[in-house]
Amino acid sequence: MTLKLYRMVEQATGRTPLLYIGRGQVVLCVSRGELPAPPTTINYFERAVVIGTSAIDVPTDDWPYLYLARKTVPADYAIVIGGLLVLSLLAVYTLRGRSFGRNDTHFALLGMGFLLLETKSISDCSSTLVPRGW
Repeated sequence: MTLKLYRMVEQATGRTPLLYIGRGQVVLCVSRGELPAPPTTINYFERAVVIGTSAIDVPTDDWPYLYLARKTVPADYAIVIGGLLVLSLLAVYTLRGRSFGRNDTHFALLGMGFLLLETKSISDCSSTLVPRGW
């Protein structure tokens, strides 16, 4: 994750940042001008040299997940979501006492459409709160 942050700062500023590591913490620094000789240590932080970060995927608008190593859904997430889905369907089927019919599909689709409409309205409301030009 440190290299992703390094690459993000590099892309955002257009400059090569200085990386200092110490006691499990990371500090990234970007100067406004040229430094004659950056210090090798600052308190307990030691300067680290980073080479070859161009192959690192940085978070983007279409995949904003900083802490995921690759652009895939982790297997443990998929397993938990699948298990909850199966458990929910079994619970609904058991508690319901009858099989699913034609009306059930109709109402399920209406519910899904409602959720999509709510998601759209929330995103529309949130985009109007940001001033133009940001």
